[in-house]
Amino acid sequence: MPAPKGTKPPNMGKGRRKGSLGRVHRNAKAVIDDFIAQTAPKVPALWDRLAEDDPRGALEVFAKLADFVMPRLSRAELQVEPGPVREPPSLQDLYSTLNFVDGDGTVSRIDGTRDVIDVPVSDADSTPH
Repeated sequence: MPAPKGTKPPNMGKGRRKGSLGRVHRNAKAVIDDFIAQTAPKVPALWDRLAEDDPRGALEVFAKLADFVMPRLSRAELQVEPGPVREPPSLQDLYSTLNFVDGDGTVSRIDGTRDVIDVPVSDADSTPH
């Protein structure tokens, strides 16, 4: 006879927790960890030999290993609405818009003209350094 509707099975929630390793997975991981720990000191010498014998192969290995450290960026698609193309401003136009403000409120322009403006002084600016 089936369990009444709305009840849970008696062993509900007694399994492994999410993300925990099973016995086989844990043992395989330990074997691989041991192999890497024993082989790691030999890697520089192996790399030098590979680079000497097959430089192209060394670059391929390097590119494959680099993916683990610096993942590749995904491509982004840019959609631009068609329209008129603006001409970039000329250098003369750019220079005419540059203003340099001195500490005393004097504005100097590239064309040599100068104006005085009211520059607000904050408390932080008035304290001696």
